[in-house]
Amino acid sequence: WLAPLAVRNGGRVSTRDALHAAQRLYPGPLEIRTGALATRVLLDGTRATGVEYMSGRHLYRADPHAARDGSAPGRHEVHADRDVILAAGAFNTPQLLKLSGIGPRAELEALDIPVALDLPGVGENLQDRYEVGVVYKMRGDFPLLRDATFKPPTTGGPPDPAFDDWRAGRGVYTSNGVVVGVIRKSSRAAPDPDLFIFGLPARFEGYYPGYAPGLTQDKSHFTWAILKAHTRNRGGTVKLRTDDPRDVPDINFRYFDEGSAGGDDDLEAVADGVEFVREVMKGSQEYMSEETLPGADVRTRDE
Repeated sequence: WLAPLAVRNGGRVSTRDALHAAQRLYPGPLEIRTGALATRVLLDGTRATGVEYMSGRHLYRADPHAARDGSAPGRHEVHADRDVILAAGAFNTPQLLKLSGIGPRAELEALDIPVALDLPGVGENLQDRYEVGVVYKMRGDFPLLRDATFKPPTTGGPPDPAFDDWRAGRGVYTSNGVVVGVIRKSSRAAPDPDLFIFGLPARFEGYYPGYAPGLTQDKSHFTWAILKAHTRNRGGTVKLRTDDPRDVPDINFRYFDEGSAGGDDDLEAVADGVEFVREVMKGSQEYMSEETLPGADVRTRDE
């Protein structure tokens, strides 16, 4: 398969673009406030009536530029005539509910948060899909990437033909880097396929601080990224560390055998994916030099 792209005329199209377009069409009804951190949902009993927020930049402490001192900005309120839509993602949605007094009673009372609604399921049932890369060193650089700098252009700096192509709506920068995708069933799959495996001409060993330069500046590696979907593990949790909305909650995915029943099947499915791409690469000796991750020393399923 070709991996789907969210692009228009060679450029990315995002949720932000859609919001800005709607704001231009309806400047009165739609107001977008940035530099605002939601702190809790305002309640009348158990009915949501608005949102409280802090105003300022870099407030959330997942931000490396966030202040670490004890000072706190003032709080503001926005009241709703009708509905309040809470769409803060898998981590911050349960965090905001709990800060608002909606969640497991014992957890809220331990932080002196008044309980508006005792809902033990808030922050439970966290799910994720697993991703692992199998990386290969090729015998030469990819011609596709030869002239691509993957850096912003600078005045007087070297030219980047790939950037010039992008400005014309074509070339490698208009893509997401994925050259091929494979959808298949693992040995532990239910009726639906549960593995999405995609290849990219890059060295991708996972997400960690500073991973991007190695991903874009190395032009002689190929990675198969193996994604396990429809995971059986439902044992992850999101719990409050403090009652300060700027603090990141305690996020614990409880992967594999730490989680709920079925975690072992998830792990076996990932191993199936690794074995599949290794089988594919047996026919690539003409172009491939060696497997660098996990490498020749890791051969068995247990390893």
